[in-house]
Amino acid sequence: MRPVKGLGLLVALTIALSTVAVQPGTAAADTTAQTAIKNLAWANRYLGPCDMTTLGDWSFKAADGYTSCANKSQWCGIFASWVWNRSGHVDMAQLPGHSPSDFERYGNVSPAPGHKPAVGDVVIFTNSKRSDQTKNLSHIAIVYSVDSSALIGTIAGNEGPGYGTVQRRYFDYTTGTSTNPADALWAYEYVKPRAH
Repeated sequence: MRPVKGLGLLVALTIALSTVAVQPGTAAADTTAQTAIKNLAWANRYLGPCDMTTLGDWSFKAADGYTSCANKSQWCGIFASWVWNRSGHVDMAQLPGHSPSDFERYGNVSPAPGHKPAVGDVVIFTNSKRSDQTKNLSHIAIVYSVDSSALIGTIAGNEGPGYGTVQRRYFDYTTGTSTNPADALWAYEYVKPRAH
C-alpha cells in the first residue's frame, strides 16, 4: 500500500506543534523586573528584622528610611519596599512610605479576590473577610509565584511568631483565602510595581 503524499509531513507537523503550543493556564515568562523582585525576595527568606541582608544592608530599609530592626512591628511593608527598591527595576518615586495605605497611594491597584496578581506585585492582606465590609489592612507580601491553577505564592517579612522572619505563604486568588486554615489573613488588593 502506498502512503498518502504529504500525510507524514502533516503528522510530523502536528506532533511538533503540540509539543510547543502554550497550554491553557501556563504562565508567561517573567519580565526582567519580575525576575529581579522574585529572586531578591527569595534570597532573603528566613532572615529576621535585624539580620544583615543578602545585599550587605544592616537590616531591611524602606524607601522612606524606616528600618526593619527599629520598626519590628511593621516590617512586612519595610521588607516589600526594600525588595522593590533594591531590585533596581522599580520606579519608587511615587511610593511615599511602607504602610498598606502608602502602597495604595502608589497606585496600580487591583482588588482581590478574583483578580490574578503577577510575580513582583505586592499583596495587601486584611485580617477580616471582605464580606464583613471592613478594611483592616494588616499585612504586606510580595508575589513570587503564580501557579497555572489558582495558587499564589507570596514571601514577606514579619511572618511567624514574635517579630518573625522572611517566610512564604500560599493563597487562592479566586477566594483570597490562605491554604493554611489557621491563617486569619485574606488577600484584599494587589499593587503592581512600575518598572523603569
